[in-house]
Amino acid sequence: TLITGAAGGIGSEICNILADLGSDIIMADRNQDKLIILKEKLRRKHVKVHIINIDISSELSISQCIDQIFKKVGFLNMVVHGAGFFSPFNLDDIPAKDQSELFIANIFGPYMLSEKILEHWTHKPGKKKMLYISSIAGLENNPQKRQAYAFSKRMNIEIFHRNITKFANQKIDFVCACPGPTNTKMWKKVCKTIAEYEDITPEEVLDKYQRSSSNRVWEPRDTAYAIVDCLIGGKNGELFNIDNHSIIKYNPDYNTKELMSIINSMRFIP
Repeated sequence: TLITGAAGGIGSEICNILADLGSDIIMADRNQDKLIILKEKLRRKHVKVHIINIDISSELSISQCIDQIFKKVGFLNMVVHGAGFFSPFNLDDIPAKDQSELFIANIFGPYMLSEKILEHWTHKPGKKKMLYISSIAGLENNPQKRQAYAFSKRMNIEIFHRNITKFANQKIDFVCACPGPTNTKMWKKVCKTIAEYEDITPEEVLDKYQRSSSNRVWEPRDTAYAIVDCLIGGKNGELFNIDNHSIIKYNPDYNTKELMSIINSMRFIP
């Protein structure tokens, strides 16, 4: 199983759970130091563990890394797209650096990584499964200050929908998990960033959220277990709202024109 965003938070917990289940692990993340520490921990569970260093902003880097994985490992049967980035800004006022990192991590990276893996999968027998970790932000009408993040996560869901249609005749299952807020470093950064943006305290951000949501901030292990359940038990075309335990069926009329416009424009960003 290949897991991106594996170095911390939900991603590292997914690696731990899958290793407990006996799955060999391929971990991808920018933080190689954390991956090395996690690798030693997982190897004590008697599974094979590989680390890859991948630049998801580079189509060439993605292609080379995926080719290397298939040459080294031979077969890859499951992929979890777990890497992500948060920005609190509106699409109209997001700084260029934030927009670039947000769109690369949440849209361009998962799209290109999917494309390169699927090029291999279409020529190989056996059942395969790809899971996208999006967010309830991609499903809900979020506060305006989070609109850019919500938009990027909606595009993440569109990648999922596009691939269901494009690879309908292949033995490939696509599932999508949309967790709610989870008590990770990213969530703490979210509260701090929104607090600075709105000139309030992080505690006020959390209180504001709890009064307008389901009043639950999940622990990383719990979210990871729910996502692994989606990975193992999810059927092709199922989108899981983990926060309220519901399943949304695939909509064949989904329009991916906006997604492809973004992908094509990002190919030319230096």
